[in-house]
Amino acid sequence: MANIQSSLTAEPSGNEKAYTIFEVLDLVNKYTNKFHLKDAQCIRPQIVKISLKGFCTDPKKLPYLILHKIMSNDIRCRTNLYKKHMESMTPEKESDEESEDESESDDEDFFNPDQLHPVDCLIALLLCCDDLLRRDIFTRLAKCQIAIPLVLPNPFAKKLIIPLWAMRSIYKEWKMIEAKPQQCHHIVSYPMPIVSIVQFGQRQKEGLSKSQILNLLITQGVDSDGHFFHRDCSGGQYKQILGEGLIDMSWYLPSDQNSHENSITFLNLHGDAYDFPKQLEFLSQISSIIFFMICDQNICKPKVDNNIMQFCSAKPTILNATKKSIKNIFPNLKIIRVSSKAAHEIYPKIWEHVNSKVLSLTEHHSIVNLVHQKASDSIFSIDEREVIHKNGLKHATVIIANINALKYTTTKEDILPLHGRIGLN
Repeated sequence: MANIQSSLTAEPSGNEKAYTIFEVLDLVNKYTNKFHLKDAQCIRPQIVKISLKGFCTDPKKLPYLILHKIMSNDIRCRTNLYKKHMESMTPEKESDEESEDESESDDEDFFNPDQLHPVDCLIALLLCCDDLLRRDIFTRLAKCQIAIPLVLPNPFAKKLIIPLWAMRSIYKEWKMIEAKPQQCHHIVSYPMPIVSIVQFGQRQKEGLSKSQILNLLITQGVDSDGHFFHRDCSGGQYKQILGEGLIDMSWYLPSDQNSHENSITFLNLHGDAYDFPKQLEFLSQISSIIFFMICDQNICKPKVDNNIMQFCSAKPTILNATKKSIKNIFPNLKIIRVSSKAAHEIYPKIWEHVNSKVLSLTEHHSIVNLVHQKASDSIFSIDEREVIHKNGLKHATVIIANINALKYTTTKEDILPLHGRIGLN
């Protein structure tokens, strides 16, 4: 708790709100005394009862409810599970309160601790988990087709967190080009094109959602609600505090019907990219293709224009905007002009350009290699570079070497002499 409180002096406005979230969720002590895997595997009858109800009215039980749903492989773990005074609320009062919540959340400076954004709750929980539990959570989120955090913002530390070791256990199976059976691989260790999508400026309430576009790209127009969380999801109308600056990722994996296409890693930066230069610089270094969404009010701002030109100089880039005048500002870049605010109508154009650029790429890299090559220790805290992980790798290497040195033909007779024919005699 002292670590969190001492960090409030660095950035009072942002950290105080983040600290309030941890207080509301009763996670202040858990930030230093982490949740362990045994805590997640413990069955709590009260939490099971709340889970069957579908929501909780006590925010202090919310982390345990989210953890319970994750361990149950329940996709509803990222929905709005906290509803204040819901038991005593009539349907009319509930609808009135939701309309008030939406109007209040439109105010950029407004923050109500009773309006907890689901992404904030999930990030707070991940920051309070040890590495083993975080690894298990990532595996289960991937099974639920929920985007995995690649870069976690930590409001109580200067460095951004990349939980690389936690991602290594994620397996995916898909149909690869010129491969008859489907292949199964560690997804973060497999080389594939990386497409990042970022947004300059705050999206208007009825504006186009980049997360919905990503969902449509991954599912080929089938589902706009899976994988990446967006504003139209349950609880998405609330203001994000911890989620601003988060980079999460998911994958487009071809099936038998479209096995001629490449698998693609999609990365999504939450919030206004202009406010997160470290994340933007990192994405520019690891991305094969960058897709910028430009809000109208930011098109003609010189600082934004310079940022775009800086990161577009060495990468294939697609710009998305509504004004015709943007063509004059960026004459050498590929621009998709949005004539409709419906994601279902615009995503085919984006997919066409993304897929054509992906097919033209000659080199692919894995997330693991790119993180180790491009992520600086002065900016990022990577779990695999910590002493405990290095020592664990050394011990694991020794164990594997001893196993490989065994003679498989005689090992069973040496270890289990009474098993089999010898035991019968």
